[in-house]
Amino acid sequence: MSKIKTDIRIIWINGAFGVGKTTIAERLNNVLVDSLIFDPELTGILLNKIYPEVLKQNDFQDYLEWRSINNIILKKLMISTNKTIIVPMTIIDNKYYSEIINEISKDKIKQFLLIANDMTIINRLDKRNENERWPYEQVDKCVKMFQNLEFGTKINTEDKSIDEVLNEIIINL
Repeated sequence: MSKIKTDIRIIWINGAFGVGKTTIAERLNNVLVDSLIFDPELTGILLNKIYPEVLKQNDFQDYLEWRSINNIILKKLMISTNKTIIVPMTIIDNKYYSEIINEISKDKIKQFLLIANDMTIINRLDKRNENERWPYEQVDKCVKMFQNLEFGTKINTEDKSIDEVLNEIIINL
């Protein structure tokens, strides 16, 4: 596949843990001209390492700081580079998402929501030898939330290869 150029500055790939966001982001990064992957989860991990138990949240997305830091980083990446920023991140709260993309022109962002049924997601988590229980505990909630969440272009990944999902994203850029 030849390299593809897009004027979209942020491609947000949303979906349940285990649906294939990171895999698709990596493949998309390989086919886009001048792109990079930004993983907001890393700032959440950092906050959880910094904060003492008394300040820790069950979900790092509940930290106002997490949303603020990721907003600052995305804006900095947009100002300081000409790259397309690929963001593979599960987010089910539209308010939180709005805080992260605050002050970023909506016409520069393309959103994709990868969906699959709970058994498919569990099977995918099993295949990656997920030793942490947290992603498994989120499957039911995510599958239910993503059925009704309005978040860009929905792509059902059931019975689709990585290339088929990737092609759907490329077609919709």
